[in-house]
Amino acid sequence: MADSKKKLKVKKLTIGGLVYALLFFGASEQFEGSDSDNKCGGEELWEQKVLIDDSAALINTQSEITSINKINAIPTEDEKRTKKKPRLSFEKQVVTVENVLIRKVILEDDNDYHLVVQDRMGNHLIAEITDPECEDAQRSDFIDDYFKVREMMEKHAEDFQHWEFDITGVLFKDRSHGQTGKADNNIEIHPVLKLKAVKLLNF
Repeated sequence: MADSKKKLKVKKLTIGGLVYALLFFGASEQFEGSDSDNKCGGEELWEQKVLIDDSAALINTQSEITSINKINAIPTEDEKRTKKKPRLSFEKQVVTVENVLIRKVILEDDNDYHLVVQDRMGNHLIAEITDPECEDAQRSDFIDDYFKVREMMEKHAEDFQHWEFDITGVLFKDRSHGQTGKADNNIEIHPVLKLKAVKLLNF
């Protein structure tokens, strides 16, 4: 009986390793992209993206543990952004997704790191790591978090695909413009406030 349980456990681990291998097949374990204009910062909804907008004070910083699947199921078409309502209701919440995979890291022209994040079931979304050296970002109350997250990501520049991470950040709905790894409802974790490597994968 003990032997059969042991074999079953080994079988499950093997299947799990195969799933991870399939998820990572063909993905490059190095940062992609480049900064073509040598400038940091963006334009569209930039204040919301670096948490310096007036409504940033309304964000619930008590992190809610959730999943990529649940985030992807949020109905984002029910609310419209206006001048009087620049931050949507779900953009006032800090969330944490646990034990997720980082498939890609892309350096964008605004100097953010664009992460393609995926769970074990293949659900995915984008998470963005702010450039803490950017002048606008340094006006944010979360600037210390930006430095720590950026440092952690760069620490794992050459092995990030061999780790599971916990990622904490603010929900944000971006405009669809062909982003790599975007969720169908265009929700991202933007910006990332905490990044923790929690499990080294062996496959």
